[in-house]
Amino acid sequence: MIYLNAAAHGLPDAAVRARMRAHLELEDQIGPIAAECEAGEEMAAVTAKAARVIDAPAENVTLMPTTTLGWNAAVMSLPLAGKRVMVAPGEWSSDVAVLQRMGARIEPIPTDNAGALDVKALAANLDDDVAAICLPMVCSLTGDLYPAAQIGALPRPDTCAFVVDAAQAVGQMPVSVRALNCDILAATTRKWVRGPRDTGLLYVSDTALERMEANPAPRLYNIVADGNALNDRPGIRRFGSDSGFAPQRLGQGVALDQFLDGAEQIFALLNQLTIHASDTAAKHGLPLANREPSGSAIITLQLPRAEADAGMARIRDAGIDMKDAGPDCEPLRAIDADAEAFLRISPHVYNTEAEIDCFFDALTAD
Repeated sequence: MIYLNAAAHGLPDAAVRARMRAHLELEDQIGPIAAECEAGEEMAAVTAKAARVIDAPAENVTLMPTTTLGWNAAVMSLPLAGKRVMVAPGEWSSDVAVLQRMGARIEPIPTDNAGALDVKALAANLDDDVAAICLPMVCSLTGDLYPAAQIGALPRPDTCAFVVDAAQAVGQMPVSVRALNCDILAATTRKWVRGPRDTGLLYVSDTALERMEANPAPRLYNIVADGNALNDRPGIRRFGSDSGFAPQRLGQGVALDQFLDGAEQIFALLNQLTIHASDTAAKHGLPLANREPSGSAIITLQLPRAEADAGMARIRDAGIDMKDAGPDCEPLRAIDADAEAFLRISPHVYNTEAEIDCFFDALTAD
């Protein structure tokens, strides 16, 4: 198998799987509760590692199963009903759905003629009625890298939260909540950090925490009694669990360690593979959905549906795992879903340029 689908789920390193297996074996020997207690210090250290990955204070970070669950938990606690919310065209579909169901007045962030976010036009639209700005750092469909730091630097009302979905950014490029000046950042560690499934992180600033209302769907173990009232726990603990599925949490810790120890080398290799993929697409005359340069390791071809279907059959026969993406994942984009297909490859450090060549050979074979 040639695996070119890190944007869906990166392949965990052997050490990640070994740590998970070792804990399961310990559970067989002494039971799950005793095994979790034995690994308690190691599990507790994972949050601090996650905080280092996004350059955040550990006291403002908690672990979540997925980007979506973290994003939902934080955003649903903001007072957004009836308020203007500026949303990037590449925002993930479930994020848009949550905003709609909260009664927010969604307004797409303006774009220029090339489809890039128009930061100046956004700045001109920010007033006291804008309660949030929402965007992904990297678009899942096309791999476009949005100017999140530029947007975070814009003057915005004190009551306007800047919400960043970093699912496709954390692990493939530097991410700093300080540099982004964001209020909320949610991400997974199963993609580019190569952690196990159902492992992610959530950052919420002190300012955003102070503005939050009671969580409409609280986890009951994060409820504290205050007289006759049942309230959310203070601070970031209102969102995170005190525990977690121990094998996954321990595997996540190993994946975070490996990323922190080799981040610069990972970024360099991903850049090399991305350039090779983009150059190879150009040699074959295949159009990219990415704006150049995209700045991410997601390379997406935008092809007529019939051409893509024929190519996908050859790709599957060649044993290549990649993504035939649908535009409905980013519903605010203006795309002719019937006429266009998006073939997305997302290589990682376990891939080679030769494997990328195999993908293009299969796609373009007669």
